[in-house]
This record gives sequence, structure tokens and C-alpha cells, in this order.
Amino acid sequence: MQLPAGNGTPFVLSAPSGTGKIALAHRLVREMPGLRFSVSHTTRAARGRERDGIDYHFVSPAKFKAMVKRGEFLEHAEVFGKRYGTSFNELARAKAAGDFFNRRIGNPSGRLSAARRV
Repeated sequence: MQLPAGNGTPFVLSAPSGTGKIALAHRLVREMPGLRFSVSHTTRAARGRERDGIDYHFVSPAKFKAMVKRGEFLEHAEVFGKRYGTSFNELARAKAAGDFFNRRIGNPSGRLSAARRV
């Protein structure tokens, strides 16, 4: 499937942890040119070969809390004691490039906290 150019449409895959969001997201990216992942912020430490700014934006709990307070997140959630969120800056970057914006959200309950409606 080909995505329309210059759209900048965001979409979200949201489901509880372990339900196959990542597998689905990778398949969508392979099969749909113009689709890209967002780079989320997280308070957890990098794992393996993860790189700051590429896989995640790794931030301290204090910085994450301050970002929430300033309303910088489209959505954010706590998963197993660590915080994850998608910033409005990430959405703006995707929109400016005309890319479709794919954010995978997963937590045990499937719930998230939206900073405000987009």
C-alpha cells in the first residue's frame, strides 16, 4: 500500500504489552513507504545497542516529570515503573517531513495519559 505524499498524518498502535505491536509496526514500515516510527522519551536505561535520539530519547525521571508539567507530551504512560512518552516536537518533525507518524504504545493495562487532544 502506498501512502499519500505530504500528509503528515499521525496514527497510534496502542495495546497491552506483549500483544504484537512491534511486529505489526515493523511490517507496516516495510510495506508502506513514507511511514516512520517516532522516537519516544523514556526514563529507562538504554538496552543493548539502543542509541539516544535514534531508538529513544533517554531522560532522567526529573526531566520527564518537568516535560509532563510543561505539557510537552502528546501522550505518556508509566510501564513497570518507567515513564514513556511521545513529544509534540516529534509529531511536528514528522508532520513537517510529510511522513506518517507511527507511535507504539504498550503497557500492562493498555491505558495512557493524553496531554491534550490533537
